[in-house]
Amino acid sequence: MRHRVFAALFVLALLRPAGVMAQERKWEISPEGGYLYGGAIISDRDPDGKKIHGDARNAGIYGLRATFLPTPRIGLELQAARTDARLELRQRSTLLVVPFRTDYLIASGLYRFEVADSLPYVSLGVGAGRLEPGHGRDVTKFTGAIGAGVEKFLFPAFGFRVDGRVYATRTAGSTLLPCTTFDASQDGTLTPRPCIRRNWLVNADVTAGVVIAF
Repeated sequence: MRHRVFAALFVLALLRPAGVMAQERKWEISPEGGYLYGGAIISDRDPDGKKIHGDARNAGIYGLRATFLPTPRIGLELQAARTDARLELRQRSTLLVVPFRTDYLIASGLYRFEVADSLPYVSLGVGAGRLEPGHGRDVTKFTGAIGAGVEKFLFPAFGFRVDGRVYATRTAGSTLLPCTTFDASQDGTLTPRPCIRRNWLVNADVTAGVVIAF
């Protein structure tokens, strides 16, 4: 009789929705990979009115997330991610291309919903972006991030996630991409000056990964 009771309880545990059982676990680990859409660093014009562009190009991104869930709906997440892209400076007929590595370390708070057996969520975080343009001079800047995604558990401790996130990294005062242009005075004299830089590098990614809960 005792064996039948244990067997019945075991079957009932297997039949419980995976999403509900996943919420009872306090930790999640999620390796991820996806695509990062780059943004502009320099936006200016030369004396002839032609545009000067300095952009971080699109590239792949990969990383790891660890999430602590003090409650089923509220989570604290730490994300470490890396992308190896290119910086491109277009000035007149010149194109300068340099490697551009970015490392993000973001701490976020997230709030999860439960829709059927899926777990949609929104997140808001702050951290740092380490920007390395390939000439040995890296800079670390404040980064904010906002995102949304959904988790789906196929088994009590294993599932997958799809996520989108927007990053804003402070770039004011940096020298990531050397650029000089000229101002023309009324008498035709050209005065050199640094190109106008954006104060923030704004880019976004779309990633997917597996989720291991424990």
